[in-house]
Amino acid sequence: GGFKQTKGQVKIKTGSAFGSGEVVFTGPQKVGTANVVPFVVDAVNLTIANDIKFARDGYGSGEGHMGSVSISAGTKFTGVCDLARLLYGVNRFRNDWYKGDGWYGDGADFHLDYYNSLVIHPMLTETLQVLEKHHLAGADFLPAQLERHSRQAAQLERMISPEGTYPVTGRSITYRFGSLHALADAALMHILPANVSPAQVRCALTAVIQRQLALPHTFDDNGWLRIGYTSRQIHMAEEYINTGSIYLCTAAFLPLGLPADDPFWAAPPRDWTTKRAWNGQDVGTDHAIH
Repeated sequence: GGFKQTKGQVKIKTGSAFGSGEVVFTGPQKVGTANVVPFVVDAVNLTIANDIKFARDGYGSGEGHMGSVSISAGTKFTGVCDLARLLYGVNRFRNDWYKGDGWYGDGADFHLDYYNSLVIHPMLTETLQVLEKHHLAGADFLPAQLERHSRQAAQLERMISPEGTYPVTGRSITYRFGSLHALADAALMHILPANVSPAQVRCALTAVIQRQLALPHTFDDNGWLRIGYTSRQIHMAEEYINTGSIYLCTAAFLPLGLPADDPFWAAPPRDWTTKRAWNGQDVGTDHAIH
């Protein structure tokens, strides 16, 4: 497949405007979580922080508040955080904003977009892991959140069509395959549900990445991504989108933090759920969670 590790490099085959047909990520001989993941997470956190909009109470709501909470959870690096702000956000998601079946509202309202995957699940899970690590209040919510995150990952995997496409719905769609952040994060953390194998996630992500990077005009003359969904589509972008922010797509590369012998990389290719179903295979039933 096109999403793979090699010695000293990580390559993603695109069939794009790059002459070699590959986007090449050069890194250390051993690619591991400590080498790759912090850069992706920091990039996501800093981008979201730039988009935080605070409500009158000073705390904010929805995905913007989750960015603030996640930055407050930086206590794992500094030992310092605004615990009151952090717990306020955690408790709003825990007690007020959960809508069921792995979906949170963007604040009190439900929006059918990818912000549960782009921001809410990955950052809420990470925040609760920090609370657990430091034995802080609120950490008891982590098991329930891991189940919800896993369910969101399963739903995202099922949204990927046999052709490697997914629904064009909701705002910030020009973050491209960054919309699959929660799926990639679940693969990294080994919290995929039992009926979703790491290999099928690898193959599904590969198919999406190839589709979204393959068309002409996706990259400018200097190799930078252009704003769009599959090409240069400036009118699909909201006013807060810019050339820097569309690199939230790199969140889909989180499995690069896994070692080469992890099943995500080492297992044989496997078709993902919709591809098997549309080819006549029995994929079983899909069940909601509370």
